[in-house]
Amino acid sequence: MQIVRPFPQTASLKETMTPSDSLSIRYVEAVTFLRDLDDDWARAIDTIGPCLHDPKAAREPYEALVRAIAYQQLTARAGDAIISRLKSVYPESPFPTPDNLLAAEFDDLRVCGFSGTKIATIKASPKAQKPAWFHDATQRS
Repeated sequence: MQIVRPFPQTASLKETMTPSDSLSIRYVEAVTFLRDLDDDWARAIDTIGPCLHDPKAAREPYEALVRAIAYQQLTARAGDAIISRLKSVYPESPFPTPDNLLAAEFDDLRVCGFSGTKIATIKASPKAQKPAWFHDATQRS
């Protein structure tokens, strides 16, 4: 059985890519690494193709968690509006810190558009997620 190779081989992957290729250049190293692990990985990538998922810009885990809670069961537009109102309450930082949200009043978060359940979840999250070594990444030292 001959394997169909719809994607460029490891050695020439970077050289054969153009800016319009669906495989982003940032995935080249990952594809190369996985193909070089063993024949099974190489065969899987050749058969299925490389990962084409294009993640959003990296966010701090806490911000990603609050955003996920905000957008849950809402349209993107509604979630965007809630996050925008939340961020406007804390203009001194790019995104509210866990301490900001722990100290926030219920009614202030309700005005942003959060439901009572989402507020409870957001307020519980820093308590569960904030280890002793936590530092505020939004404040530069």
